[in-house]
Amino acid sequence: MISFLGVALLMATSSLVAQVPDSPQEVRARIETNRRAYRAGEMVGVRVTLYNATAQAISFVQRPPAHQVRLRLYDSKGRQVKPVSSRPSQRMMGSTHMVSLDPGEELTLRWQGSEWSDLRDWGYDPPAPGEYSVVSIPRARGVTPAPENEVALMDEATFIIEK
Repeated sequence: MISFLGVALLMATSSLVAQVPDSPQEVRARIETNRRAYRAGEMVGVRVTLYNATAQAISFVQRPPAHQVRLRLYDSKGRQVKPVSSRPSQRMMGSTHMVSLDPGEELTLRWQGSEWSDLRDWGYDPPAPGEYSVVSIPRARGVTPAPENEVALMDEATFIIEK
């Protein structure tokens, strides 16, 4: 029996259109921020790189990073910061082009000519002053980890918002 959450995840992850890896938990998403510290209200730049650790090539339609990787934001006490919007804001509704990742290959996701996206693209307002961790989880269909495997695949970047 498929749970409602499972169906929702499947529907939300429709960007993989060709080969699907046998071991989706082997596709990883590395996350970086463009600086360690920001002033309140400044854009927090986020760069995401997908890595294919499977034994076979994967192919998918290139879409904005916010549509291919899920982010979670945590404050310094480990509490999850909720996004103000549940929908990624990067403008796109159609596909762009097909990309393939061979085994062992990685791809830094780009959108509109830049490899840096704004944390706002994932629905987060600029955070209040403090220390934060942002965690990435791949979400393209076929590379989306099962909830029980997410922790093993999470990558984390930390940053500070100064007053």
